[in-house]
Amino acid sequence: MGDEVVFVAVNDGRRSIWVVSSTGGNARQLVDELGQHDQPAWSPNGQLIAFVSTRNGDPDIWVVPTSGEGAEAFTAGPGNDFQPSWSPDGRWLAYRSIHEDQTDVWVVSASGGSAWKLTDDLAVERGLRWYPDSSGLVFTSSKSHTRVWEVSVEQGVSFALTPENVAAFDPKVSSKGEIAFLAGDGGRRDVYLVGLDVGEPVRLTKGPGSSADLQWSPDGQLIAFESSRVGSSDVWIVPPDGRAARAVTTSPARDISPRWSPDGTMLAFSSTRANGVLETWLTSIEDRGPVQLTMQGISLNPRWHPDGTEILFRAVASEDGQEHIWRLSLPDGTPEQLTETGYNAGADYGPEGRSIVYQRHEGSGFDLYVQEIESGLTRQLTNGEDDDILPRWSPDGRHIAFLSGLSRNRQLFVVSALGGEPTALTSSVGRVNSFDWSGGGSSLVYSWTAGATASWEVGFHVEKLAPR
Repeated sequence: MGDEVVFVAVNDGRRSIWVVSSTGGNARQLVDELGQHDQPAWSPNGQLIAFVSTRNGDPDIWVVPTSGEGAEAFTAGPGNDFQPSWSPDGRWLAYRSIHEDQTDVWVVSASGGSAWKLTDDLAVERGLRWYPDSSGLVFTSSKSHTRVWEVSVEQGVSFALTPENVAAFDPKVSSKGEIAFLAGDGGRRDVYLVGLDVGEPVRLTKGPGSSADLQWSPDGQLIAFESSRVGSSDVWIVPPDGRAARAVTTSPARDISPRWSPDGTMLAFSSTRANGVLETWLTSIEDRGPVQLTMQGISLNPRWHPDGTEILFRAVASEDGQEHIWRLSLPDGTPEQLTETGYNAGADYGPEGRSIVYQRHEGSGFDLYVQEIESGLTRQLTNGEDDDILPRWSPDGRHIAFLSGLSRNRQLFVVSALGGEPTALTSSVGRVNSFDWSGGGSSLVYSWTAGATASWEVGFHVEKLAPR
């Protein structure tokens, strides 16, 4: 501080704390123990440096003199402690801590001892700043809820299907009306189930790794999903009672985006098994040897024809270098390019399989298009200023639902499959993350995130603090 600069350097994948004279010269390493060491912060008198260390497992707050000798742990135990901040008088260290998926502000005396909790809620606190007289802190607090809702296409009335305390994503509706979704915090998610009678969500998977991309089997007896519970992503299935979850694919490659065949016996998926690039593969649910279907260089987002005779996918065309929609007749047809211009994605078959809907942009935002497969006749369905993406045809063929807007506030819309003015089904306050059709096409379920960020301040008196 002043005469020296503290910094973090990485050597052989390990982060450590170093200091160097502000005028240059040789740097010296302050911390050389095992683990990762990060986020150094000078004490006001320049004699100590607080930092985050994982030498004992979980991230904890440590303090080391500028001599590099006698580093001491100021926090310990379960939880992730990070972003230490000295009070201006040097008597306190504030920091953020994540414990049991909850982030709060804590403070510990610079002379050591127990830490005290200053906040205790589900909001996420950030940007700690001390009062000049060290009597308190100012910070921002963000609180959001991500819930699954259902909305009627005709009435536009929404009601919640999951509680506020469950962060729910990617809802998918079974043929029996049950709703599977993903929930979790900190980047790790599991599969949950809730009925349309709005009962308490039931957790179907539990273990290491995370789950993604749910798909119900046509008969509603199984849920396919991708899971990283054994390391790399594989395709798994689980029944709605949560028993006997098992892997359908087992490979060190990435197996993602499973899609059921209409008869429920096969799964198409994307995999990096071939030369490390994603291609479309096919397997039975008994994993009797996956078969590679495409060799496009990259093939994504397989979609089954309603009669199971062909698959749509997205891949780059060699002629223009753009991503296009392709179809492949099974079992051994040749890929056929369906789109001709622009960047194309998000394709979905109509329920009778004669037309597809997809999103296209030619440099100025996505719009939706409908194409008759055999004739190639294409008509534009939307033409707004915002990106219109992820179109999905209703089971009765009457409507097409899609998301529109910027990524931070995308909303759910529906438009007649014959064309016309789209109708917004959700408000502009919040963001729709994903959706699925329900009730044969009369309603949609969707994951919606809403919340707010505010500035808060907290003062404290030593005699009123509760030790950790």
